Amino acid sequence: MKRLVVKIGTNVLTRRDGTLDVTRVSALVDQVVGLRKAGYAVVIVSSGAVACGRTELRMDDDLDGVAQ
Repeated sequence: MKRLVVKIGTNVLTRRDGTLDVTRVSALVDQVVGLRKAGYAVVIVSSGAVACGRTELRMDDDLDGVAQ
């Protein structure tokens, strides 16, 4: 089985207003399903997790200033 690593950035996963683009995510899921059926192991790497979590937590502030 071949492994495919796909990096999906925040701009791909979110709308202009910063909310999660569910339609785009659904389309990506459909593509991953197709790749899996074709025999690929798919690994998704995403920087969009922060934006998604920010939307869920209803945080509008810039996260650069958050203490780590």
